[in-house]
Amino acid sequence: MYKKALHSFFLKVHPDFFHHNRSQQLVNENSVARLNELLSWAKAFKSGTLRPPPATSITLAFYTKPDDGGVGEDAPGGNQQRAAPSSSFSQGGFKAEKSSSPFLIESTFELADNFTPDDAHRGSVERSVNKFLRDLLRRAACIDGITESISSAEDATAERAEARPLRRRPGPHRRKVEKPKSLLDEATESMTLQWSITPAPTLDELMEADQILFARELSPLQSASALHTLRQHLGELRYPAWESMPLIISNEFNIGEVAGTLTIPWDFTPLQFLAFLARNDKAILHCREAAMRFANTLEQLISEISHELDLDDILISCSHKDAILVLQLLQRNKELLRGYGLTDLTLEIGTRHAMRANGVVIISCELTADELRPWLMKLQPKLALHKRLYRISKQLLEATMWHLKEFRTMAEPGGIDAFNNDYTYAQRLEWAKELFRIGSSLAPWDWKEITFVLAPDVDVDWAKGLIALPYNFNGDAFVRYVEEVQHEAKRRKREELLEDDAMRRQGAEDKRQQEHDEELMVQADENKESGEKLSQDYLRDMYRRTSPHMEEYLASSSHRVDTLSVERPLSHAVTFNSDAEAEDQLKWEGFYADPYVDQVPTGDLDDVAHTFMLTNRWHREEAAKKMLEQLRDSYGKKSRRFDYQKMGDVLEINNAKVQPKGFPTIPRGLRPTQ
Repeated sequence: MYKKALHSFFLKVHPDFFHHNRSQQLVNENSVARLNELLSWAKAFKSGTLRPPPATSITLAFYTKPDDGGVGEDAPGGNQQRAAPSSSFSQGGFKAEKSSSPFLIESTFELADNFTPDDAHRGSVERSVNKFLRDLLRRAACIDGITESISSAEDATAERAEARPLRRRPGPHRRKVEKPKSLLDEATESMTLQWSITPAPTLDELMEADQILFARELSPLQSASALHTLRQHLGELRYPAWESMPLIISNEFNIGEVAGTLTIPWDFTPLQFLAFLARNDKAILHCREAAMRFANTLEQLISEISHELDLDDILISCSHKDAILVLQLLQRNKELLRGYGLTDLTLEIGTRHAMRANGVVIISCELTADELRPWLMKLQPKLALHKRLYRISKQLLEATMWHLKEFRTMAEPGGIDAFNNDYTYAQRLEWAKELFRIGSSLAPWDWKEITFVLAPDVDVDWAKGLIALPYNFNGDAFVRYVEEVQHEAKRRKREELLEDDAMRRQGAEDKRQQEHDEELMVQADENKESGEKLSQDYLRDMYRRTSPHMEEYLASSSHRVDTLSVERPLSHAVTFNSDAEAEDQLKWEGFYADPYVDQVPTGDLDDVAHTFMLTNRWHREEAAKKMLEQLRDSYGKKSRRFDYQKMGDVLEINNAKVQPKGFPTIPRGLRPTQ
């Protein structure tokens, strides 16, 4: 209910409309900021964030832009004053401002004297803000008496409901009636969604919007210098003063070289730019207003003609100054055009009369009123065919756009460009359908930095993020190629990870070796002659000193092997207390055993590895366990006989009397004492 009124109010007080008077602009900027702060606090307070208000009494003043009929004449004059005399620009530029100047309105927001930030005052805060907003809208002539009385009645109803709530038993099936939005809610939404003081854009945004243009005579170095200056000082260049006016970077300062543009030299400085704006303030505003009036006139003519003749669009491929004359001619002869059937099409104003293959009718910009009827008479017999072509082309284009939109939803690429080359609509549709068909297969991968382009030949540039595909490309082959690329990338990544891991392990090993050498106080002398041999001898001597009991295992020389020194000396044999103990131990170790174990000749030195496997203690114990298990299973049976000698019989481990030292013999039924 209040959206239109709030939108109208924010348009009237927008600081950008007061650029001709800096003092009025500052007043509105400050008041808007304080109003935003107040509405944010009230909205948060209503939702349950009980914070103290910015102030219990706030007076806001706004300059309002007058309407053509003189706004504010019916507003009460108590708090309404006539603003300062209008500027020279307003006297010379706006015709509407000759009769009336901006009005200053004031309104005060007040809270009760006993206000405290608690739940009891949540309703009173909203009513106070609503009352303040109603007064503000009324003084700005944005709200009528009926709407104001409805808002007052809503506040009174809310106050009565808060004082004496209606007691109804909450039923399980009772609907929760959504409360209508109050003036506070809609004012907050309007402030956040429809209106804000927009900051200056970045240089990249201006470039994307074609607001930065370059003269042909500039070198790349000069263009780069100008862009560097703009990027560095854009925030200081008073962007609101030349907003929506493209900058042409050339060799001198100029205004309106192309209608609605500013021209600046490539080597300008911020001080020069600001001085240029200050000296030519009125001329810049006049240029902008003239360009805006021209653009609005052009848009209005296109809109009226399109509405009257049911046209989809009117394109312009020639000078806009020439095109506006033709548009005015067509606007004056709308009924004649409808009579000849020039409807349900798209027109294009160009340099000659022609008809495109997609059904678009081209009108020459040199068309005059005398030539209009003869041209229509020549065109009329061909219109039926061209309308049919236009309908088919439109269907193909819509189908292409739908398939590309669905592909974008599935694969989420960085961009899709299907209209940069000269292809037919059918070819573009075929390309879009193939992309749509493989969209689900491409969805698992990330395409956010890749742009798909319709091109004559296949070209994949992963570094630049560009994939060019012809209109008749094979989607399945492309998916297989992407899978192969993915597998190859995974393999390379795995190899890189393994290589990094190996390097990390090698580094850790080198570090451990270095720490070990440092602990042994080893310093390799690499600079001396035969440094490697000297360092090895030094290491051997150090090892001999630190581990004297291992000396007999070391070779006496680094370049020849002394056979006697590397043999195990008899001094390392185990010493027993008696010959009987030594005999028992040798029996246990199998010293006297037959060299044939399980019918396998182990005394053959040619099969050392097999000998080790059969004479290793663990393997012998496993064979003994199997033997014991077989003996237990066959106990008491007459068929308990063996054809060959078993390992257990050879080693005599089944004889309880032969036990190795350290294995106590425990009688059955007794537990060892602790």
